[in-house]
Amino acid sequence: MIRTGERVFTIDSGKSFLVGQSVMAVAGNNWLRGEITAYADNLLTVNVTSSNGDGRQSQQLVDRFDWYQRP
Repeated sequence: MIRTGERVFTIDSGKSFLVGQSVMAVAGNNWLRGEITAYADNLLTVNVTSSNGDGRQSQQLVDRFDWYQRP
C-alpha cells in the first residue's frame, strides 16, 4: 500500500489546487486520496487518508499520477 499521512509530491506547477481541497491521484491501479495542506510552485503537500497500490515510493510512480480535484 502507498503509505498514508502527510506526503510532499513534486507535480507540474500552475494547477488550480487550494489548501483544504480534497484530491485524488490515480496511476493505473495505484491511487490515493487526501486533503491538500500546502501547494507552492510545484510542491503539493497532501495529508493522504486512504490509498491502494503496490507501495512503491519512487518519484517515477508519482510522476505517473493524474491529479483530480474532488467535490
